[in-house]
Amino acid sequence: MLKNEEVIDASTPLLEVAQIKESIPESSLYSNAALSGIVVVSIGVLLFWVITLATSRKKLRKANQQLAASNKEICRQNEVLLKQNQEVNAQREDSDKKRKTLEETNQVKDKIFSIISHDFRSPLNTIQGVLNLLHMDVLSPEELKSMLPHLTRKVDYSINLLDNLLNWSRTQMNGLKVNTITFTLEPEIEETVSMMSQLARQKSIRIEKNILKNCLVLADPDMIQLVVRNLLSNAIKFTNPGGLIRISTEVKGTNVVISISDTGIGMDEASIQKLFKQTGYTTKGTAEEKGTGLGLRLCSEFVHRNGGKISVESKLDEGTSFYFTLPLSEVLEEVPYEKTVLRS
Repeated sequence: MLKNEEVIDASTPLLEVAQIKESIPESSLYSNAALSGIVVVSIGVLLFWVITLATSRKKLRKANQQLAASNKEICRQNEVLLKQNQEVNAQREDSDKKRKTLEETNQVKDKIFSIISHDFRSPLNTIQGVLNLLHMDVLSPEELKSMLPHLTRKVDYSINLLDNLLNWSRTQMNGLKVNTITFTLEPEIEETVSMMSQLARQKSIRIEKNILKNCLVLADPDMIQLVVRNLLSNAIKFTNPGGLIRISTEVKGTNVVISISDTGIGMDEASIQKLFKQTGYTTKGTAEEKGTGLGLRLCSEFVHRNGGKISVESKLDEGTSFYFTLPLSEVLEEVPYEKTVLRS
């Protein structure tokens, strides 16, 4: 009996489940099934969207990488083009510079030919004419004596011109070497002044010298003589009769400064800017003296080749001062300036 009761009790939950199932409406079961379907579909759509998004991001990343590589290549090509443009511009600038140098050289060459054909021949023709007169014995001693100053000027001019032409041609062919030695500056200046003093006397120009004794410099003495000679010749050329030229030296630091000043006609700023031009710049002197325009160019080049600098100061109708420096070797002793005046 008890066993039957136990069986009944065990089957009771199943009966209850069946009863509950029967009690649930059939529409609810359909709703649940539909909801489950929607959930499944949504999950599927979501998975599809996630997969699609992942694929798109992968494609986008690959496209970005390709774009970055393309940009990098474009940048590289731009750098190559920029470098090529810079090289082309540099070549163009170099060509322009060479063309300008060639034009300037041609201008100077033309000027040199003009100098040789006219300025150099003119004094020689004068000397030849006087020699012919002497040969014909038609000149009295007094007439010959009166011609000597004029002949002296012609000879000095020709020598200076020839020196400048030869030195200029050597600088153009890079055949001019600087023979640097240690030498005393004063004797070189004195020798040059002595050579030029006759020209100064012919115009009644006084030369005042304040030159430091025993001043040793490191330079090429021949070049320095040419510089002093050209600057002194310029001073004589542009100083009126009865004027004054001062030559002085002064030690400043490791250099000695040589100055050549005159009380001549002076220059304006525009004229100063033309002085050291390659093409040459020249005007007639106070006694109609001629120049080649090469002297100051050579002065500038020679001073720089000897480790110095050259400059000029001038005031119109007051005078001009040229300054150039040379490396100082040593000053043997402190000796005061010796003032010397060469009178006409």
